[in-house]
Amino acid sequence: MTVETHRSGFEAVCRDAVMIETAKVQMGLPPLLPSPWPTSIWELLKRLTANVQPH
Repeated sequence: MTVETHRSGFEAVCRDAVMIETAKVQMGLPPLLPSPWPTSIWELLKRLTANVQPH
């Protein structure tokens, strides 16, 4: 596995996790508690995926 392949796979997993969690909250479901990642990671993921368009 190349570094690029690993990076793009990791980004996809993070993007999907944020999208799933966001969709749950939008449907009125409670957020995952305790959060599996610290708040700083969620903020980083939000910034990284801010311009991603869903398929």
